[in-house]
Amino acid sequence: GTNTPSVPLPSRTSALLARLHLPPNLGTLAAATYSTLYLLLSPNAAGLSATPFIMGMAAASNRLQQRYPAKKLNGVAAGLHVVSWILQFVGHGLFEGRKPALLDNLVQALFLAPLFVWYEGLFRLGFYGGLRREVESGVRAEMERIGGKGEGKGKEGEGEGEGGGSV
Repeated sequence: GTNTPSVPLPSRTSALLARLHLPPNLGTLAAATYSTLYLLLSPNAAGLSATPFIMGMAAASNRLQQRYPAKKLNGVAAGLHVVSWILQFVGHGLFEGRKPALLDNLVQALFLAPLFVWYEGLFRLGFYGGLRREVESGVRAEMERIGGKGEGKGKEGEGEGEGGGSV
């Protein structure tokens, strides 16, 4: 069992999801929501490739919940979450010289920034070269417009990171 409320589903669907370690709980619902949103926003290989990754992370999380005490897992998750946010603030300050998008637009930071990071990973793997050039050009233009300090750091295309939510 999990420590999250369940959503009633037909028994066959529920049994299949349980075998895939995707029982109908809040974590699985959140993963399905992100996957659906990304497929709608990017109906291409980027959106499609994010879905197995997101659902796989949900399945791994659910599997961990079956093996370890919830208190321990929640403590580790909370610790990682806090450290990640601290590193994001530090990274934005060091490499972009400005605050992260979280402080400008919470919805964009929580839902769109992870998709942007997914695209960054695909760009680094050589996918979507034209789109990468457009995004980097837009980020440079926005950084010049707002007077950001992140220009010129690192190699071409580096230093923009998540773009700070400005693209």
